[in-house]
Amino acid sequence: MRKILIFFGIFVFTARIFPADTEQEKIKKLIEKYKNAVVTVRIIKKEWSVMEGKEFSKTERKNEVTGTIIDKNGTVIISAFAADPAKFFNRLNKRKFFGFEWRSQITGIKIILPDKREIDGKIVLKDEKLDLLFIKPEKKKDIKFEFVSLKDYK
Repeated sequence: MRKILIFFGIFVFTARIFPADTEQEKIKKLIEKYKNAVVTVRIIKKEWSVMEGKEFSKTERKNEVTGTIIDKNGTVIISAFAADPAKFFNRLNKRKFFGFEWRSQITGIKIILPDKREIDGKIVLKDEKLDLLFIKPEKKKDIKFEFVSLKDYK
C-alpha cells in the first residue's frame, strides 16, 4: 500500500511540474494547424498630400500586411491602419496644422497565399473603430482555403 501511495504522490507531483502540454507546445500546435490560413495582403494605393487646398506628390505605393483567413470563402481580416494609415493620421491631426492633410485611395488588393499564388481581392467591410478590414477574393479559382475557425473560440 505504501508503494502505491508513494507512486501516486510522485505521479501527482510530476504532473504539476511537467504538464503534458506546456503553453509553448500548444502554441506550436496551433501554428502548425493554421499555418496556411495566414496570408500576405498587398495593398496598392495612390497617396498624396494636400496643403492649404493644393495637392502635392501623388505617388503609387504598395505595402504588404499579414492577414488571417477566417472562413471557407477566403475572407481575410487585416489591420485597417496597416492597410491605409492616411485616415488614422488625419484623425490624429484634427486641427489640420498648416492646412495639411494626407489622402490615399486604394486601387488594388492582392491576396498572396502561402504557395505564392496571387488572387485579386476587394474590401467588403471596414470597421475603423476596431481597426479591421475584411477582404474577399474576387475569383476563387477553385481554391480550397484553409481558415481559422472562429467557432472554435467561443
